[in-house]
Amino acid sequence: MTDLARSALAWPLDRGESATKNQAAAELMAARLERLAGEPGSRLALAWADGRISGAGLIRLLAWDTEFFGCPCALIETLWARGDNQRRFETAHQVISDLRSWSDWQGVQFTTVKVPGPDPILCQALESFGFYVTDNTACLSWSHDGDRPQAELPAGFSFSSDRSDPEKIARSFARLFYDGRFHNDARLARDKADGLWQAAVLNQLQNEASEILILEKGQEPVGLTTLKPIQAAGPEAEPAACLFLLGVIEAHRGRGLGRVLLAETIRRFSPGYKRIEVETSTFNRPALNLYQSMGFRLNQIKLSLHWRR
Repeated sequence: MTDLARSALAWPLDRGESATKNQAAAELMAARLERLAGEPGSRLALAWADGRISGAGLIRLLAWDTEFFGCPCALIETLWARGDNQRRFETAHQVISDLRSWSDWQGVQFTTVKVPGPDPILCQALESFGFYVTDNTACLSWSHDGDRPQAELPAGFSFSSDRSDPEKIARSFARLFYDGRFHNDARLARDKADGLWQAAVLNQLQNEASEILILEKGQEPVGLTTLKPIQAAGPEAEPAACLFLLGVIEAHRGRGLGRVLLAETIRRFSPGYKRIEVETSTFNRPALNLYQSMGFRLNQIKLSLHWRR
């Protein structure tokens, strides 16, 4: 499994890092795959050639998405194939076929996958099963390599971490997000995409996020960030967090408040983590510019695809 993970990491995630660091990353990835494959509601598909693993895919059921959509939903967590382009396509097709058979047996109606690269061979293999593109996502991370970003809090604004009334806070941010892979999915009704984001904000406030920060003007919430830990297996795993939400309501955008909110989030919560990761659409230039100006480093690009029955 570690050999599989090492090969999967070699491209397109190779950024010229040391062999020791890549080996450690491979071991962590292998431990994570083994943990997920052993959980109920998941399936690890392997393809073999010449006595070695030539491809792999891991799919798991998504409890929260299943509850929201009212039908079984799944995520292809990992998809990888070795060889030249023709062989990779054939291997990926074999792996996806296995995953689709399992998901059919589970009655899955909706499946999501994010392809690093974006890898055109894996995308073509997925499209042959009816997957379609919904978003192009930039993956960035911040670490303790330099000074923490600074931004001055304007007069009349303050910060709060009070989530005693999550429903009220969620209503304040009902239209915080209106783009991304669900809003880009032409087969999904706009009100359904809006409802999904609103439910996601409420879920973060109620139990999913380990830390939240609200930017307020007087008593009015105008900005929100949420952080949740990234689960990693192994004793050498570095503590990391996902910046799941960062947004300022539309009436207060364009004033530098996103920078203020992000700087304070990093100042307050980064001591507990070695790394903070975030994903945003590549066409969201304001968000990309903000993250990179605050010391976030672009790690990779992912193409999001959906499949619906």
